[in-house]
Amino acid sequence: RRNNMQVMQIQIKLPADQHAADACCNRPGLQAVMWLVSGDERYAANAAGIIDAWATTNKKFCGKNAPLEAGWGVASFARAAELLKHSWAGWAASGVEGRFLAWVDALIMPQLNHDMLNHLPLANW
Repeated sequence: RRNNMQVMQIQIKLPADQHAADACCNRPGLQAVMWLVSGDERYAANAAGIIDAWATTNKKFCGKNAPLEAGWGVASFARAAELLKHSWAGWAASGVEGRFLAWVDALIMPQLNHDMLNHLPLANW
């Protein structure tokens, strides 16, 4: 079940959308912390929904910074997922973990193993 947020095909084109992507990647973590602080399950469900939306719609990271952005942005998803996994009973039932891990294996890990990372600096890094 997806929450009420609008889900769209996400293709990050860097660096123009870098700040928007960074802000979006931080949202699940903020929602997970709000869940821990407030006990309101809507925050947990929203965090899981954001992670799930990325994992089920994002098919490509674009631009010279793609390998770096893939790792950097997804690290915040992993932190949020760990918080939810160990604190929210709805995490296991949501099925998000399996979709997230499959996405990491299929899209993120190949970016992190990309040969371009051996030729730093990349773009503005």
